[in-house]
Amino acid sequence: MGIAEDLQEKWEGILQWSDDNNLPLRGISDSLEEKGIPAMPFFIFLILLLVGGILYFTVFKGAGGGITIFEPAKVDILLVLSDATGQPVPDAQLTIASTNGAQVNLQATTNFDGEAGFKGLKVGTTFEVSASDSGGNALTLDENSFAVLASTKVVELRLSSPVVTQTVTVSVEVKGPTDGETVHVAIIGTDGFPIGGTQTGLNTRFPGLAPNSDYTVRANAEGFVANTLPISVKDRDLPVSITLKTKEKADLGIVKVLVVDAIDLCYVLHADHGMNASTFSARVTVATQSDVYSAITSAVGTLKGPLHGGANEAVMRMLDKIGSMDKIEAWLKNALEKKEKIMGFGHRIYKNGDPRAKILRELSKEVCGKVGKSHLFDMSVHLNEVMEGEKGLHPNVDFYSASLYHCLGIPTDLFTPVFAVSRISGWLAHVMEQKAANKLIRPESLYVGKTDRKWTAVEKRG
Repeated sequence: MGIAEDLQEKWEGILQWSDDNNLPLRGISDSLEEKGIPAMPFFIFLILLLVGGILYFTVFKGAGGGITIFEPAKVDILLVLSDATGQPVPDAQLTIASTNGAQVNLQATTNFDGEAGFKGLKVGTTFEVSASDSGGNALTLDENSFAVLASTKVVELRLSSPVVTQTVTVSVEVKGPTDGETVHVAIIGTDGFPIGGTQTGLNTRFPGLAPNSDYTVRANAEGFVANTLPISVKDRDLPVSITLKTKEKADLGIVKVLVVDAIDLCYVLHADHGMNASTFSARVTVATQSDVYSAITSAVGTLKGPLHGGANEAVMRMLDKIGSMDKIEAWLKNALEKKEKIMGFGHRIYKNGDPRAKILRELSKEVCGKVGKSHLFDMSVHLNEVMEGEKGLHPNVDFYSASLYHCLGIPTDLFTPVFAVSRISGWLAHVMEQKAANKLIRPESLYVGKTDRKWTAVEKRG
């Protein structure tokens, strides 16, 4: 049997199926034949036309919208917003929407460099963009649309006019060290806290500072005497420079040995300390048969708190806030009158003094003296004496570790992580002990609320 006969036989089978199911296919076929149109080739042509149309709209037109089965390629794009003068525009809200309606109301906020990232934008699509400031006020763009190509990585946007800056940026140049030394720079507010954290480098930028305010620039590097510089910020960006002087080379070798010994001793003192808050968190977590990584994560989160491992950071900021020896008594009196907590004093276990604090006191005295910062140790001692006289409280392990860590060149923001580096050995020892003879830790609680309260029906409640 030839191909034509085979097709004709299958066609007759289709017509018979149509008759069995009361479909009008045979009638349409007969009408076509009466008009001289071969029915079977005609229907084959229609089927091929339908298949071709589907392929056209799904494959060739897929990237341009309409019916689509194959998802077009996507790219991540960085939008960079600047004003008419070329200055980056931070804290601006950018909203984009594709003109074909496939991707709408995608939003991101620009960082201090005027950058905002958008992920998964479809290649071949045009997006319209609008901008507003942090107060929700609309900003006018020179161009309010852009096309996404496979090669597009960055799109630069520019405002039609300069932006009135509500904050200022302080640029700090550190003189003295070279690129070989790690330089730590911080901007300290009047409250004694760093603004924007600590940065490293010879040239750093601190954006987002309030205009018409006073700050202090603080810089330090290994092998150099730390320095501070009071600055007064007006209503425009301010460049400043600060110089670090080299320490005496004869003392530098001694200091390096002392630093290593001091950190080693700190690690030993902080390695473990009974059932403290973070250790308890680790044991509670692993007692549920969770893994050791989760247990250490729980411990780190607990250690971070200023009433636990974060207390030494709070002590350093307190010393920065006080500023000098002659202000200690007045500052402490004012703080106590306001019922403020004085960080670094008192301990749940040690009522007559933390033995670790005694060791760290002597170590702080030696290190502070070697690096030329004896005034920090002297301030700590005087605050210690006044606090014992006023409240009868003794310093704990966090008090003298603050001045010690600072004089070792450790940035304040890293005090608690340094604590964690040591304490992780103790946490792991407790986790192993808990797993060896595990039992779920589930303390009970005692209700201390009101009793003998009368129940009132819902419909009678006011």
